[in-house]
Amino acid sequence: MKTSCVTDRYISILNRLAEVVKWKRTDVLEYIKSKQNDLDLDDEDIKIIEKNKVAGQVFINLTEEKLLAPPYNLLGGPAGAIAFLIKSLKDEVQASYISYLAVASTNELEKSEESFQEKNDLQTDEAIEKTCINEPSCNLISASGEILVGPYLPETDDLIRNTEATEKTCTNEHPISTSNFLPETASQLLRYYDVWNRPHKEWPSLSEFSDHLYKVHNISKKDLVHSSFKIEIGILQKLFAKQHPAQSRLSELANMGKLAVSEGIIVSDYALVGRNLVARCVLFQQTPRLIKKVRRAKVTEKSTKQKVLKQKIELAKDSVILNGFHRINQHYDDYHEASSDLIKRNLDNGDSHDEKVKRFRK
Repeated sequence: MKTSCVTDRYISILNRLAEVVKWKRTDVLEYIKSKQNDLDLDDEDIKIIEKNKVAGQVFINLTEEKLLAPPYNLLGGPAGAIAFLIKSLKDEVQASYISYLAVASTNELEKSEESFQEKNDLQTDEAIEKTCINEPSCNLISASGEILVGPYLPETDDLIRNTEATEKTCTNEHPISTSNFLPETASQLLRYYDVWNRPHKEWPSLSEFSDHLYKVHNISKKDLVHSSFKIEIGILQKLFAKQHPAQSRLSELANMGKLAVSEGIIVSDYALVGRNLVARCVLFQQTPRLIKKVRRAKVTEKSTKQKVLKQKIELAKDSVILNGFHRINQHYDDYHEASSDLIKRNLDNGDSHDEKVKRFRK
């Protein structure tokens, strides 16, 4: 039911995207005008889109870089807003596609696990039967915790006659070590035998199993850890009888592995989409602030240039006035020096002061 709902939603969004591609110029303009208040667009911005005759196929592929460049030459705010609108349409399709894949992969995983379980049942049963036939000391653990020996052989009659036995315990030539909590065949089937060779109540969870693989075997990839965990749990489920108390613990661990795999697929994909959306939202929110900063910087630069120019003009004026004063002063000094030279020359000729005055008056 969940898969059909996600599939229907995905198909409806794909059909919507296909309709956008088929839009004509008028449809694109109507859609932008319907979002004009939300995007805070001016009429001039919409006229630029109308002037460039943007159809649906071109509109769906527009980016912020294209809108900032010719022939659009939009400002940063409107260009980012329109690009964010187009990106949100594509992200909606991507998110629905990821949901569809996640649900489909979960169903496929359950089916594959069921087929794997059936196949593993046959292989494990065959392996246990062959081992028990070839090795008289092969033991299985029953639901009551008893140790069951292999098939009865005629050669063991003498041994049975001379040995005391009870209904719950059987002995043979190779006694079982009390330190083993698993059947002897488990060491051949389980890859990480040392992890599971303990009471079933102490079997590690997925996180503990992951820590053990990292510390002992230097394995840190989650997909390898999860696959190994599933395989080990499947083998353990076949080594114990269905009524054994360990089966409840194994079912709990198996569900833990399934949940980790499904959550890992969905969370990783949605995290990527979420980061892209957050980055776009932050950029959309910061665009007006950046425009104000740029404008403020330009005004400050212009006012600084004007101040520098005024200072240069004042310096030039002061320089002109000072040069004129120096020239006048120089002329005065020249005139005073010439007068002094004339008086000296007259004195050298022997004229009296009165005569010089008369001559000067004439």
